[in-house]
Amino acid sequence: MLEVTNVELKRSNEELDDFAYIASHDLKEPLRAIHNHSRFLIEDYEGNLDEEGVKKLHRLTFLAKRMEKLISDLLYFSRLGRQDLARKDTNLNDVIDDIRNTLHGTLEEQHVVINMTDALPTVFCDTVRVTELFRNLIVNAIKYNDSSEKQIEIGFDNSYGPNNDNHVFYVKDNGIGIDSEFHKEIFRIFKRLNNKKQYGPGTGSGLTFVKKIVEQHGGKIWIESESGNGTVFYFTLEGASA
Repeated sequence: MLEVTNVELKRSNEELDDFAYIASHDLKEPLRAIHNHSRFLIEDYEGNLDEEGVKKLHRLTFLAKRMEKLISDLLYFSRLGRQDLARKDTNLNDVIDDIRNTLHGTLEEQHVVINMTDALPTVFCDTVRVTELFRNLIVNAIKYNDSSEKQIEIGFDNSYGPNNDNHVFYVKDNGIGIDSEFHKEIFRIFKRLNNKKQYGPGTGSGLTFVKKIVEQHGGKIWIESESGNGTVFYFTLEGASA
């Protein structure tokens, strides 16, 4: 019975994954059309509308663009479950250097310091996805941080973990922190805890992608944080070697 249940669960998950992929793909085109037609109306007929009419058209354009971004994230999330990992030996120090170079302008503008406690190990993993994993955590650490100098520490600990896992990686920041009641909520897709006017736009899907990538690599992810005292994201990756 357990085997039959597992087969049915796998089939159900695959069907949901297929539905999310098809729905997301098919919805993008009409939404893009709504956005473009709204812009055309503003450009061609703005002079014929009152202030309230123009305001509503701009709002329609904004909402269509935001919905397109949400659908793009949903489409990407469904693809994460559909595509096999392209694993290879990956030096995580090179991954962090690549992210530093990509975010160089942002790091300077936001006064961000990224510290490495030790050299990171080599991991047999999907390099592109693990790069995205670290990048999402670093970008989050920058975004939700009110400090004049934003500190991010990246490292790994051989002795810490919920099940005494080896090679527990962590990304630690001195940001705004997260109340304990929301420690699981933050990994739900499109879940945002903070005011987007204060902390910028976003769909709330980045940490969902992070969790998915960790689980695809046979790992776990959890956090230690409290409001006002920064956050530490811990995670394991199957295939780590010193």
